[in-house]
Amino acid sequence: MDDDDDLRAMELDTLEAIFPEIVRLPAASPSFSLELPVVMEPAANVLFQSKEQASQQVAQNRATFEISHLPSLTLRMDLVNGYPESSPPRVHLAAIPAWIPQSALQSMESEAAKLWEDLGRDMTAYAYVEHLQHLAEDAFGMVGSDGLLRVDDEHKLTM
Repeated sequence: MDDDDDLRAMELDTLEAIFPEIVRLPAASPSFSLELPVVMEPAANVLFQSKEQASQQVAQNRATFEISHLPSLTLRMDLVNGYPESSPPRVHLAAIPAWIPQSALQSMESEAAKLWEDLGRDMTAYAYVEHLQHLAEDAFGMVGSDGLLRVDDEHKLTM
């Protein structure tokens, strides 16, 4: 076992001690999955609208719902070969139902490599999880300047 393997195993063991709900995944490199709850303080006013209504910016006279808990964000992180010294972790994010736009998920995924660079190409898994938890507090920046979180109508029943 080389130094990178030791560091990755140690980091994953530490994460499991902090987040006992972590699920280790079978993979060539140490990998895990973690469900991150989305709890907003204060609660957000959510407007459910169809894609057509969203494109027309129709919001007046529509009922909003105050929601503090939204469906969780699923993080999958692979501590790839070369991590942490020469490669950032590989990250995949998903929300079921898909209430977070794919473009927002991809942007948050790319933040893992940036964080790894910013932290001096060091172990970043905990910092990234903490970063996502912080973003979840305000629905990942999806609340508009009007104070509304707009979500597609198709997700109304599940949310």
